[in-house]
Amino acid sequence: MIGGRLAQKINQHVGRFYFPLAGIMGAFALSCVITSTYLPLIAVGLAGYGFSFMMLQPMLIARAQQAFPGGRGTVMSLASLNMALGGGVGTYLNGFLLQAQGFKFIFMTSAGFFLLAAVLAWVTAMHLQRNPGR
Repeated sequence: MIGGRLAQKINQHVGRFYFPLAGIMGAFALSCVITSTYLPLIAVGLAGYGFSFMMLQPMLIARAQQAFPGGRGTVMSLASLNMALGGGVGTYLNGFLLQAQGFKFIFMTSAGFFLLAAVLAWVTAMHLQRNPGR
């Protein structure tokens, strides 16, 4: 609940850089979980990762609904379905990776993808800022 309220305030302050910021936070939080053996830092990393998810998920759905205002219900249903399917497929594939490579590989790969998504979102935000009509 706190994460949802803070996410709205952060969005108001950072604007188009909201998604890159959330991605970078998620990557950093996962990196803390991976590289640390200090339990309080791991707990903070897990909380930070959860917060970055709370920043991303509702805003992605809200942005999708803004893009298709006539089909808000359809957008919500499709976005939720895709997130559930993606979570299920990801969990299934991570089971294989966990057996083959271990926890560290999964978390490092996830942090890398979060960082890649953040960089792509940052580049997109910069492009949109320079070319507002596109």
